[in-house]
Amino acid sequence: MAKFDEYQAFITIVELNSLSKAAKALHLSPSAISKKLTLLEDSLGVQLVDRTTRSLAVTDLGKSFYKDCKAILSSVLDAEERILDTKEEPIGKLKLSCPRVLLQPGFFNLINRFAEEHPTIKIDFSVSDSIEDLVDGQIDFSFRIGPLRDSRLTATTLMETRPVFCASPEYFERYGPITQIPTSIEELAHHKIIIPTYINLADRIRSMFPGYGMLDIDLFHTTNDVYAQYQLVRQGGGITMMLDLMVKEDIRAGKLQAIFPAVQFPPQQIVLLHHKKQHQPRKMVLFKEFIKAKFVEVMSPEN
Repeated sequence: MAKFDEYQAFITIVELNSLSKAAKALHLSPSAISKKLTLLEDSLGVQLVDRTTRSLAVTDLGKSFYKDCKAILSSVLDAEERILDTKEEPIGKLKLSCPRVLLQPGFFNLINRFAEEHPTIKIDFSVSDSIEDLVDGQIDFSFRIGPLRDSRLTATTLMETRPVFCASPEYFERYGPITQIPTSIEELAHHKIIIPTYINLADRIRSMFPGYGMLDIDLFHTTNDVYAQYQLVRQGGGITMMLDLMVKEDIRAGKLQAIFPAVQFPPQQIVLLHHKKQHQPRKMVLFKEFIKAKFVEVMSPEN
């Protein structure tokens, strides 16, 4: 019978649709993961994956076998978790995911504090804005911003965050007297604007300022990365909109200046997502309780 690590290799290949990506995810060489797949196919006497140097496709038998493999491994892992939960100290690995916007010192302080309290629990941390890995069972918890749209997941609201329009003092010194700081959304048209393309900023602005017209994206700087956006605004590239949790310290220190400070923009929720399971391992229960108790204390813009 094929070994469980061959099952895991096959499952990972199917889910990532790539031998090289599966090898990287499992910390193996491409040749090693290919060998595991070949051993599994040879032991079954069937081809599970059609592969060439340029493409990979799961066969019909492979698709069917994938579902069975997934169920088998899930059962085994759940059984292992129940055994581990009988130990005095919780043990195992927690797989966490969060978007780049949350990569703040306070957030990592939070993760490190949990790890210090529970040294037998190890953290496997990834950065992503997708929930697909969580749905597929590859991630235990995902931090996300925005409403939950997947019924297969459970969401715990941690806190609210609000958009902030901001620019650096150097920007106003460079492009005009301080009296030209915009006081209305219409006045933004006279300034250099940085548009994030990872959200629909046009829709977001219309929701904040009803009646405002269309944005011509060709007239503005654009970026698809929140940290590139942050650096552009910090270096005086223009005015942009970011979440308060990302720029709160810079605004307090005078490195950035809030635009429309009196306006309370619609909040967004920061949520902790996990897959719906009948049994939740003790390591997950402890992490969820810790985050619920400490998240606002560490991450709130008011703190």
